[in-house]
Amino acid sequence: LHINSYGGNVSDALAIVQCIKNIQNGEITKVGNIKIPIEVNTYIEGEADSAGSLIACGGSKRNMSKYSLSLVHEVRQIGGSGGKAEDIDIQAQNLAKFRDIFKEIYLEHSKMTPEQYDKLIEKENYSTPKELLELGLIDEII
Repeated sequence: LHINSYGGNVSDALAIVQCIKNIQNGEITKVGNIKIPIEVNTYIEGEADSAGSLIACGGSKRNMSKYSLSLVHEVRQIGGSGGKAEDIDIQAQNLAKFRDIFKEIYLEHSKMTPEQYDKLIEKENYSTPKELLELGLIDEII
């Protein structure tokens, strides 16, 4: 799966990550009751930002070209904003749920501690392939 993306919709990214996982576990690629796991390798070429970086980290083998960059950051607005105070409170609670899911996925697919992850998303900083390799978010620089 070649990725060059500025990011995108949070729920779309989660659906793609789950699809990759299902393919890797043989849930989608069954013959009868026999699961046939298939590796899904990811390749970052150009940029993998936000939702794109989440998708990239889910690969069986995660590759990144040496001239690429990636942005892992705090989950932002989901859906519309505004409305009554109660609606804004509900939107904030929902955003926190997505934030926790993203954190779980990144930590599951890396060598990062929760503290390292929190520091990574603190600012809008792009990461180089070398930095992502050290964090365990990619496996190889190509």
